[in-house]
Amino acid sequence: MQVAADVTRAVLAPVAVHHRGGLGTAAVNGGVLAALFDLVLGLPGHLCLGTRTGTVQLSISFMRPVHGDRVVAEGWCERTSARHAFTAARILDEDGRVCARAQGIVARAGGDGPGEPRAIIGPAHGKG
Repeated sequence: MQVAADVTRAVLAPVAVHHRGGLGTAAVNGGVLAALFDLVLGLPGHLCLGTRTGTVQLSISFMRPVHGDRVVAEGWCERTSARHAFTAARILDEDGRVCARAQGIVARAGGDGPGEPRAIIGPAHGKG
């Protein structure tokens, strides 16, 4: 994984047989792509907020199957608030074509000490 000033990049190469199986084809499985997105959305959020964080929202748009033996995921922080980082990312196939895009919200994680906010969005606090 590479972290630049503005982009976090993770490369999966070579793509192994257990990474494949999307729609019964040799395409990379969507679960593998989701894990890559979580990584490259979460790290920029952590770097922008400067503390422990967790991904609290992940929205993925799959545009085309990812074929080939190399997948590149790139993520960046678009903006922050006091408790959240709003991040974006893309997945490229080995030919450099954008195959999927994602947006995420990364929140400060709780439990670091007194007064540290919990990683939640909205009124539901795990009760009910």
